[in-house]
Amino acid sequence: MAINCLVCNEIDCGSNNSDVNRVKFESRRYESIAPWVAVDFLDSNDFNNVTISVGNESAPSFGHSAGIINFEYGMSNGQIIKLEIVDEQGGAFELFVDKLAKCVENARTDYSMRIRFGWTTSDCFGNQGPPEISAAIYAIPLDLQVNFEGGLVKYILTAPDPMQMVFNTRELEPIASMELKEAIRHLGLRSEPSFNVEFRKFNDNGISVNSADEWDFDNGGVVSSWPSDGQNKLSTITEWVTSFTVNGGKGIVATWSGTESVPTLILWEDFMPKCNETPSPSRSIGTFIVNGGQCSNVLKFTTTINWAAAFGKLSAGGGTSGTYSGETLTSPENCNVQNNSVGVLTSTAVNEMAVNKYGTDKAAAESAIASEAHSKAGSVYAEGLQAIEAELTIMGNPQPLLTDVRLLVGRTASIIVINPFHIRKGDGDTKEWLAVPLCQKVLTNCTWMITGVNHQIKEGSYTTTLKVFLPVPGIDLSSDQGMGNYFPENVC
Repeated sequence: MAINCLVCNEIDCGSNNSDVNRVKFESRRYESIAPWVAVDFLDSNDFNNVTISVGNESAPSFGHSAGIINFEYGMSNGQIIKLEIVDEQGGAFELFVDKLAKCVENARTDYSMRIRFGWTTSDCFGNQGPPEISAAIYAIPLDLQVNFEGGLVKYILTAPDPMQMVFNTRELEPIASMELKEAIRHLGLRSEPSFNVEFRKFNDNGISVNSADEWDFDNGGVVSSWPSDGQNKLSTITEWVTSFTVNGGKGIVATWSGTESVPTLILWEDFMPKCNETPSPSRSIGTFIVNGGQCSNVLKFTTTINWAAAFGKLSAGGGTSGTYSGETLTSPENCNVQNNSVGVLTSTAVNEMAVNKYGTDKAAAESAIASEAHSKAGSVYAEGLQAIEAELTIMGNPQPLLTDVRLLVGRTASIIVINPFHIRKGDGDTKEWLAVPLCQKVLTNCTWMITGVNHQIKEGSYTTTLKVFLPVPGIDLSSDQGMGNYFPENVC
């Protein structure tokens, strides 16, 4: 087996792309390391900002009588922060009540939090090493739980990303005479809560391209009026795009980032492989070794396998007949080996924009195809709809790649699962210390798709957990593709 502590961080499943960021575990040169969290409660007047963190100098504004004892940051297609704070004197209570979001119009300016976290280091002589610091993350405090117990006050504060405020509003005014992408951008910025919009995809080298090389809808630049129907902005956008796919027939995945004070909605071209494609290893963030001992930063790996649960992903858009043409709608050809009756048939609404583009005869059929493409793309983030899913817990890592939704979406993780070592009898009286086979052939794979990450700092420990799933034949891939062991032969 080719794995050892000198090369275990260089295995990249054969990718030649040096631009892809890698998560590497490097030995620390300092004897003492400790996690830290700092939260700034922002005000439109910077002089009124208040900071709470950990340690003996945790809250300058309150005589250091309050401090963070538990921190959790999770992100998937959105982000959420949870803080547990102990207050010895109760002086911070008024601050937290005052900082809870109370107004949509100025939520980002008057009720915003900025969070940073990472590691501090020092040697045996007390010399401080360079800290590891995450990207700044912004959130809006929405929920406060207060417990008076044991002579102390405990606050549990929940703060999602700024995009959360969008779900509590609605749009009433239509947008007239614009192309679809232009209309989406205009809708995002025209009123509070506002957000920017990006249209991203991955190029052939596995790199996420920015808006300078964005994808286009297949609607041919149709100019139309776009109704709002009293829905929130995200629901409105979902309704607008439901009948249109990306050039090439792919669906759209919506995520949003809270790493700026103004959030960004990112509409991704479906990054899952087509049924006749093999998942690309070039998007791997790095290699993680389970049962690798001191050679690895992996602390825990938990896997769940349930093929039948994934049948729910095999949805088809359509209905009993076309709204305008009266034709029977059927699902397009797919690559799975399941019976056509497996999965869910979803109703497809035909909107005015689809009729303008396709005409009354084809609007229903084309909308059904687009609806199925969007359903397939969005199933990546559907909880419990993966045949093989897992959680990989590693030593806490605050690198931007693991704290910024824009950098993690659509990426994969390469995981090597080494079977437990044991002693067995060899020839004669000799004993052999080995594992047979060396690697678990199904779970050892270059193409674990990352759907979320969770950072937790508690009682002096800091762990990062990646939520991943494995695309499988008959569901995500064509039935003639094998699964497992997508690694160079010299690895296992």
